[in-house]
Amino acid sequence: MHPDFSRRSIPLSFCGERGVNATIQAVLTRWLRADTRLLANDGVSYAARSVEATNDPDNFFRIIQKIAPAREWSIMEVQMTDQWLFKSETYDNCNCAMNCGCQFNLPSTHGYCQSAFVGTIVEGRFNDTPLSGLNWAALYKWPGEIKDGGGRRQIVIDERADEAQRGALETIISGKACEPLSNLFAVFASTCSEFCRTLFLPIDLDANLEFRTAKVEIPGVMRSIGRPKINEFTGQPFRIALARPSGSFEFTYAEIGLGTTVVTGDMDMAFEDSWAHFCVHHFNQDGLVRQRSRLTVWIG
Repeated sequence: MHPDFSRRSIPLSFCGERGVNATIQAVLTRWLRADTRLLANDGVSYAARSVEATNDPDNFFRIIQKIAPAREWSIMEVQMTDQWLFKSETYDNCNCAMNCGCQFNLPSTHGYCQSAFVGTIVEGRFNDTPLSGLNWAALYKWPGEIKDGGGRRQIVIDERADEAQRGALETIISGKACEPLSNLFAVFASTCSEFCRTLFLPIDLDANLEFRTAKVEIPGVMRSIGRPKINEFTGQPFRIALARPSGSFEFTYAEIGLGTTVVTGDMDMAFEDSWAHFCVHHFNQDGLVRQRSRLTVWIG
């Protein structure tokens, strides 16, 4: 009896021009990396070539079974046992204009993507390890569109975290210990090929999601200011919100503003008065938790 993969659905719309087989390859790689013995690239390539575009769980099982015996690896080892919750109030600033392609199924503004996420965990745990109150950051840059891959990632974790908390946060933000492609971190990890060393630093974040304001400082790494867009006729903050009742792997609701960010070091990048959103990231081991965001209280 093999594991039930029926819940491991793959968002084929995300595949874009990369094609379904590329996504299958990424998923297989992530499943197989659950074992400490990494599967060689030739095995994954063979698996991806051996199937037609499909999300049939039985077919996935057959693909892996062809590889497993030669690698002395058991498919049962990838069954997830970790139970976790990651609920973060997050500020994200990317290099796109206010119609960020990620949210509107459009190409990026400049033909390449750069983004900096910073958040505070308001409720969190990894198994028995508490995570609430800790800050985190995830920095990404891609040479072209995200869907085309070749990205680079760096994680920054609050220096106040103890050893267990550091390991737990790094696991979650790396896109591990979850259903394949089920949240922002897992999807972005599948499009990155370079992973910079994780940093453990003070993360100073002062954010007000309702007012669309944020101030971030990570010494030697990042400075950022988030603000609302100002109505040029009235001089008052111009409120824009984005609701995603389905189809999102990041949030169900976000407030939209502008941000200016400078990142130095391994992830050197800078953008000014570009897209920013302020949201609650609510994930667990199964993916995005579709619970109404507290930011929607104004709706009634």
